[in-house]
Amino acid sequence: MDIAGCKKDMVLDSEPSIGEALRWNTRVPTLHMGDTPVGPVGAAAMAEALSRNRTLTSVDLSETSIGNTGATALAEALLVNTTVSYLKLWSTGIDGTGALSLARALRTNIGLEVLSLANNDLGEDGVVAIADALHTNTTLATLNLLNTASGDRGAYAFAGVLALNATLTSLSLGHNRVTNKGAEALATSLRTNRTLTHLSLPGNTMVTAGARAFADALCENTRLQRFCYDRHFVLHDTNDVIQELLRRNNNIAECWERRLELVAWRDSYE
Repeated sequence: MDIAGCKKDMVLDSEPSIGEALRWNTRVPTLHMGDTPVGPVGAAAMAEALSRNRTLTSVDLSETSIGNTGATALAEALLVNTTVSYLKLWSTGIDGTGALSLARALRTNIGLEVLSLANNDLGEDGVVAIADALHTNTTLATLNLLNTASGDRGAYAFAGVLALNATLTSLSLGHNRVTNKGAEALATSLRTNRTLTHLSLPGNTMVTAGARAFADALCENTRLQRFCYDRHFVLHDTNDVIQELLRRNNNIAECWERRLELVAWRDSYE
């Protein structure tokens, strides 16, 4: 069901009906309501339906202004719902409070495989809470935290996750003010991680030291296939480090039959 971009009056009039329809839905697996004024009330109605619905697998509520109230309601639904595997909440007005609620749900949820919280001001505490939840979560494979104000604390937290988690395959921490220290922590975790295949870190403030840490770590990591950086590396005279990373990993590719793909941020938006 795709009603993305519907007019305000149409959505407001239909919220109760949508919630009621979802509650008894046995056919529609996808709900896309991006860029509609769902708001906290509409999100609560959908959450109530999701606590009973066993058909819906994909939900996109991006740019719907659900805020922390809506996020908390959805988190409560995720405590009992095991069929929704994809949840996209880009730019929904969630901050650390909503992130804490979602983190509590992630600790025990066994259905969600893809979660996108990009462009929400979760802050360091919120991002750390999400990371901590992944120490017990065993199903989430893709997590997008682009532009969520994680800072180095968030990077440290995910470094701890990557050292132990055996489920997460794709992680985006772009535009989060991660410095060399956070980058070095993430790079260290990649030395032992054997699960992550995609790592996206564009728009951060790490330069030579951070880039070299990844170059060294990725000579030991045999799993990562795609590493997304940006032009900051080049602008800060670290292109030689990136080229070294590519050269050294190409050599390893001959042994392990894999090739690391380096992607410039301006060439590929993830």
